[in-house]
Amino acid sequence: MNTVVSPLEVSMTRARLRHLAEQLAVEYAGAVAPHDVMRLVLSTARRLRLQGYDHDDLLRLTKASVRADLVTSIGATIAQARNR
Repeated sequence: MNTVVSPLEVSMTRARLRHLAEQLAVEYAGAVAPHDVMRLVLSTARRLRLQGYDHDDLLRLTKASVRADLVTSIGATIAQARNR
């Protein structure tokens, strides 16, 4: 079943995703480049949207998933640096 999504809802979702990326970039400043955070947020949101999540779930799950990915990435970078 196809659901009609208004252009306003799409615009609001994008704005909230950009805000989320900015928030996470500040939270993880120095550990991850801001453009990498933005790319991760947008790709994660796209993947979740294609899986059928609605607006509210999309934002909540994107935030949780990106945080987990960033922590994993930072941990792997630290572990790799220690092994050198």
